[in-house]
Amino acid sequence: MPQEVLSRLFGAEFNPEPHGTVLAILTTADGVRLRGAFWPAHGIARGTLLILQGRSEAVEKYFETIAEWQGRGFAVFAFDWRGQGGSERLLADPRKGHVRAFSDYHYDLEAALNWLRTSEVPRPYFGFGHSMGGAILIDALARHPDVFARAVTTAPMLDISLVPHPRMAETLARALTRLGMGERFVPGGNDTPALFKPFANNILTRDARRHARSRQILEAIPSIGLGDPTIQWVATSFQAMRRISRVASRVSTPLLGLASAHDRVTSTLAAQAFFDALPHGEFLTLADCEHEILIETNTTRAWFWRAFDAFMAEPAVTPLLAFQE
Repeated sequence: MPQEVLSRLFGAEFNPEPHGTVLAILTTADGVRLRGAFWPAHGIARGTLLILQGRSEAVEKYFETIAEWQGRGFAVFAFDWRGQGGSERLLADPRKGHVRAFSDYHYDLEAALNWLRTSEVPRPYFGFGHSMGGAILIDALARHPDVFARAVTTAPMLDISLVPHPRMAETLARALTRLGMGERFVPGGNDTPALFKPFANNILTRDARRHARSRQILEAIPSIGLGDPTIQWVATSFQAMRRISRVASRVSTPLLGLASAHDRVTSTLAAQAFFDALPHGEFLTLADCEHEILIETNTTRAWFWRAFDAFMAEPAVTPLLAFQE
């Protein structure tokens, strides 16, 4: 990983960096270096929101949304997971999306939380997790119920809809990992980021402008790009999803979930079933969008912000289900 990527963020005219960036280089308990950054709230801070990204994402992808959170009175902290973005890569081929065990992401989250605690940023802490980050967030809520005052997740990765037979894919991935093939790309996978594929019929967003912007970010900073996952990433992720999908009874933190009604990456049905079992959960399905709600059309993003603002209000001013499409 080139040092200049690890030690800075990259803003551009098409993707301006939010105001007040404080760079943070984290080192996890198992010795992995992560790139992170903090942004102060605009005006009086309501607390600090911690972003847990999805697989293959980087901090730069969230610049637009971070600025919007700042404007709503939230300080924001974001970081890149191990093996992606500007953080330390784990294999000789930096384009392979790899992790030895899904539980290793806990080291990354703990490093971020330790930075928040020692830096005395505004409290309380709020959590936001997308896709893979949503699964990690839910797991953290079950293990540490007092860390976040409230949390929000989009398209939480509790099961996969990207492959037609997930259980068969899991069995194959586990078998190939045992045979020593875990660090290979998944069958048919390669080092091309998904955003480099044509916009037409893509499974991430229906917004051509934001899709192009996300691609421009990777073109401007090639070293933060990531290709398909490895076989071992798939094997350990399936195992984790099965376990996390059963922790609803241990999640007491108020939690809001949003997902596309027909997400082609993660399973909205699995997410709905999980939220139905939560003591303090609200789940909204949105039409006319794909997997990545925060890089979607202005209409979809307006639904997100309306639900987010109501959920974060004290007390909530309107029942959230009134926002469901």
